Amino acid sequence: MGNEIVPKIDLIKDSLANLLGVSFGKSSSPSYPLAVSVAQGAKMYEELVIGSNTVHLAVFDKTRDGAARAMSLLLYISEWKSTQIYGGGKLMQNYYRVSEVLRCYLAATACDDRRAHCHMVIDDPLKKQPTVTGFSVVFDSNYETKEYIVDRYIFPCSLLNQHISHQPSEHPSDLVHQIQAAAVSESCDLCPYFDPKEYKKVGEKVTVYHVRP
Repeated sequence: MGNEIVPKIDLIKDSLANLLGVSFGKSSSPSYPLAVSVAQGAKMYEELVIGSNTVHLAVFDKTRDGAARAMSLLLYISEWKSTQIYGGGKLMQNYYRVSEVLRCYLAATACDDRRAHCHMVIDDPLKKQPTVTGFSVVFDSNYETKEYIVDRYIFPCSLLNQHISHQPSEHPSDLVHQIQAAAVSESCDLCPYFDPKEYKKVGEKVTVYHVRP
């Protein structure tokens, strides 16, 4: 017990308060020295020697620099068997998705107004479209002109919008909580900018269509 090595970094706990926690072992890859150099620039870094094995622990903070370093490190070590990545207190299995989120966040930090990158305006996802039997322009007096009004909403994450499937209105959870749950499933909750409460109505759209009376 007296010789037990107790790391100062707790990847599970520290990944809850920070962007990512990463561990990797010594490798014969030519990228290994570069990976170590990047890891050493993290907010928290620790090197453990366990027997003949060397393990590197790094924790990256929720900043542009932290995200850039984390993404750079993942490019080097994502294929190594010794690599483990923690985000939000859990082990991340999809390294590609984590890198995708980091890349998206870095793009947002480069914008003068990050909302121009993060936000999308969408139609109310819970309102069903009408069944249209005519066309937008008709000259047949047998068709009746009607208006279809749909609410428009800010969707808080352009990346998540590509992957989410909204539940019907009967679902017990509202859309804000559905968005938050979907972000957890798709790892978008790792993004420091992500806020499901930014989902809100911003206006409405009127579409004219024609149907047979």
